Amino acid sequence: MKRSNFESVELGVGRSLLALILAVLPSVIKVPLYKLAGANIGKGVSIGFGSFILASSFSKISIGNYSQIRQFTFIICSDVSIGNYTEIAMFVWIWGAGRLEISNKCYIGPRCIINLRRNNFKMGEYAGLGPGSIVYTHGQWLPYTQGWPRTYGDVILEDYAWVPAKVFLSPGVKVGTKSIVGSGAVVTRDIPPHCFAAGVPAKVIQPMDKIMNHVDQDELFKRTVEIAEDLPDFFGFSVLSKHLREGLRVIQFERRKFWRKHTWHLAVSKPEYIHDLAEYAVDPKKLILFSTGPIPEGFDEHLFVWFDLKNLKCGDVSDSFAFEIWNFLRRTWCVTCDVTD
Repeated sequence: MKRSNFESVELGVGRSLLALILAVLPSVIKVPLYKLAGANIGKGVSIGFGSFILASSFSKISIGNYSQIRQFTFIICSDVSIGNYTEIAMFVWIWGAGRLEISNKCYIGPRCIINLRRNNFKMGEYAGLGPGSIVYTHGQWLPYTQGWPRTYGDVILEDYAWVPAKVFLSPGVKVGTKSIVGSGAVVTRDIPPHCFAAGVPAKVIQPMDKIMNHVDQDELFKRTVEIAEDLPDFFGFSVLSKHLREGLRVIQFERRKFWRKHTWHLAVSKPEYIHDLAEYAVDPKKLILFSTGPIPEGFDEHLFVWFDLKNLKCGDVSDSFAFEIWNFLRRTWCVTCDVTD
């Protein structure tokens, strides 16, 4: 396809019709069609109603496991690579002749605009771009032949970089590893790693070690209990009982499915206390385990689903309820776990 088609989003009649057809199809039909056309798409991927992806060819589209593209988002780039467990929210517009390269566990919030014109946009592992943010890889309007400036350059968010709501990223800038940019900032130059920057234009305010909290085993257990306490309320489940002892928290709740009610147990445990769950006579097939460390070998085979919230790993989430819990952790608490089937 001509570069002009990508730069101006003028797809022509044929590709416009293709985009429209792809947009209105449900994800269960759309994803297999992409695969059939040559796209490399992993398991658990969803592409919402009203959304579509076009590249120079379908073979230039790659989407990793469990990544989700929400409704009414369009992506038109020469080359699209999206890693595992990434979410692109609703009403996102991404277009241009450049390459879109998004790594694992990334997030792009609703109403973001990313114009790749000729250069590329790259997000490292666990990077995030907040709602309403704008990325431009080029800056030019006034006549180049009269001496006005013309700027082109790749925009890069390195690993664990977080750019929250309504930030403008100028052409050629890089936000360093584990750095955060304040909301509403205008980034006109590189932000170094491990720092917090804010303002117009954005300037370094302080190093990240002044902001981040130290999380030891006790603090991790406390935070995991907080997450577990939120789960029944989030889903509207009825809590039947709660038990707390050293290193172990057990919540019994009732989940209604159609006309039937099912009783479940949600346990938060430090690794050394996991075997003490036997005292509660819990059915392993109705047990959800949030652990603050690795699961003992063999124990995980009997559980409905488990999550190691220290190392960000979890068991099989092919069951729809297990996947809902996985999504709850990711979307509500920003904890994205690698699925180890």
